[in-house]
Amino acid sequence: MFAARHFLIGLAVLVPAGEQISGAEAGQRWAVLVGVNRYAQLGHLTYCVADATKLRDQLVASGFPADNVFLLVDGAEEVADLPMRENVQRRIESVLKVARPDDLVLVAFSGHGVHLDGKSFFCPTDANLDSPETTMVPLDFIYRQLDGSRARQKLLLVDACRNDPRPPGSRDATAHTKSLEGLGEQLKAIPAGITALSSSAAGQISWEDTKLGHGVFMYYVMDGLSGKADEAGNRDGVVSLLELYNYGYLQTTRWVLRNRPGYVQTPELHGRITGDMVLAHRGVIVEPPSMKPPAPPSVPLSTPAQAGRTVDNSIGIKLTLIPAGEFQMGSPGSDSDALDSEKPQHTVRITKPLYLGVTEVTQEQYERVMGTNPANFKGAQLPAENMSWEDAVEFCRKLSSLPAERSAGRVYRLPTEAEWEYACRAGSKTKWSFGDSESSLGDYAWYGSNSGSRQAVGQKKPNAWGLYDMHGNVWEWCSDWHGNYASTTVSDPTGATAGSDRVSRGGGWYGGARDCRSAIRGGSAPGYRLVNLGFRVAFSPVDASDR
Repeated sequence: MFAARHFLIGLAVLVPAGEQISGAEAGQRWAVLVGVNRYAQLGHLTYCVADATKLRDQLVASGFPADNVFLLVDGAEEVADLPMRENVQRRIESVLKVARPDDLVLVAFSGHGVHLDGKSFFCPTDANLDSPETTMVPLDFIYRQLDGSRARQKLLLVDACRNDPRPPGSRDATAHTKSLEGLGEQLKAIPAGITALSSSAAGQISWEDTKLGHGVFMYYVMDGLSGKADEAGNRDGVVSLLELYNYGYLQTTRWVLRNRPGYVQTPELHGRITGDMVLAHRGVIVEPPSMKPPAPPSVPLSTPAQAGRTVDNSIGIKLTLIPAGEFQMGSPGSDSDALDSEKPQHTVRITKPLYLGVTEVTQEQYERVMGTNPANFKGAQLPAENMSWEDAVEFCRKLSSLPAERSAGRVYRLPTEAEWEYACRAGSKTKWSFGDSESSLGDYAWYGSNSGSRQAVGQKKPNAWGLYDMHGNVWEWCSDWHGNYASTTVSDPTGATAGSDRVSRGGGWYGGARDCRSAIRGGSAPGYRLVNLGFRVAFSPVDASDR
């Protein structure tokens, strides 16, 4: 199982150069755009939703009817627009089925991609690496659907993906390179009638950049479509396929040589090219994002009064709504208890609300989903402990697949480290959520000074947002790889892109007060188990009624 990031843009058959788009002659233009940042089991991504959303805006500005563009991304208000396998395949099938002979159709995917046993897959949000045929979207499925459509103009865009989603124990540099080559070669096997522009040659990594806020190649595609490709070309007032390719190739190649020493990324043009094609008329395309870092969204600092809405799921887990907001993550330099890994303290913006478990997952809840209970200290209402990160992720995947949870559109996951600390602090800026006095810790936490190791969840005082045991009881796994903090303001960070350890937070029943602070960070290999390691679950709201 391997991942690669390739970006194919099939905007190569819009209109022959020199011709204008006119209603009946052009037919209808349709698009299905999929962007996935959050996964129930795989590592999270950062800019896939931004790429898909920006592409939607670009296409509408270019003449695609807004009602003909279907966007499936994380956080969509309608359940049918969430990027789950069933939704993705159903939408692609239905749109390609209604397309008529004079129509143009575009299918786009930005997210994880894997290559397994000679077959390539796109990974929707509910992907399971152990069951690719039943939880992922096969590349050959997309090809078959496009090939069978009556549309004369069939377009493909693929960005799959930026990071290797596999657990670290299975990583092998040689094998990963071969997988990049395998996915790249299979992407080239395009049926007749489709032209594609790939972000990189087979075996290369396709890069993204925080300042650009997009994949590098996507940024330069947008930059080129805004008119710069024509400025660098024949300056005839339109952006053509070959102009865009030449511009994207040069700018992407330069960026990687300058910013990623030792790597090469060279976009490629695929398909049978019988003539240049017009992609955009200058003056009607949305301007590309600025080279400056995008301005962070304006969100107020959350207050306890904003939190409090709760839901109970089908196995008895109660979750509370954590509103969007911002906070100071980590420890100030003046804190003598702080670890180096907790610095520098920096501003983090959580731009989207989430639901977070009011307590840690209990042994009873874990056993109802998994059928087993590996805990060392048994008890239905004791926290599920002796849990590896992999155990926690698998629980989230299976919980998400329960009929009641699927019908509600909930995709469970571990919280990011930033989400966890934000929820733990609940508006506070002190060592613990209740203040700086260690003398009060026993009121809120089971820890080394008051615990006998067998403590039910929810017995101590909650924090200001109604969350129990954020300090002590068991350490809680987060989704992130353990890495260094940012030194500037960041929005919705998801941690390091790779590493050896996954983050755990909050402290446990046999640790000291220092190990139960809001800023404390732990980390262990994803397969590691210990009697004071557990987790709580999260999900992103699926529609406006959940917010």
